Amino acid sequence: MTLSSSAHSSCALRKRFRDSNIIRIPCLQHIKRKFIDSGENDPDVKRSVELINKLYQNEHKHKVGVEGWTVEQNLMHRKKYAPDILGEIKDVLDEIEERGDLLPKSELREPLPIFTMSGMP
Repeated sequence: MTLSSSAHSSCALRKRFRDSNIIRIPCLQHIKRKFIDSGENDPDVKRSVELINKLYQNEHKHKVGVEGWTVEQNLMHRKKYAPDILGEIKDVLDEIEERGDLLPKSELREPLPIFTMSGMP
């Protein structure tokens, strides 16, 4: 089972995810909001938001049930564009993690574990 949830799940709930068959995937909109809240002028923030928007733009190119578009076609479409974009997002997050100018509790660091704890690339 896969569950999409916000970044603000309780510790008990996160432990339950680890101890079960439930795969938790983060809500990209919550991650995007955390980045925006941390400082829109930061180049890494801008790049992260652009990449998340790129995922959304690709997703909205087709809609299941419209013009004969099927769930299977949508999944194939997603498998074509999403891995590369998610990889780029991961690269930006890795760069943020390695920055020497951020304090450990910096707001810019806040979205990092949300993205990586899901097992995304």
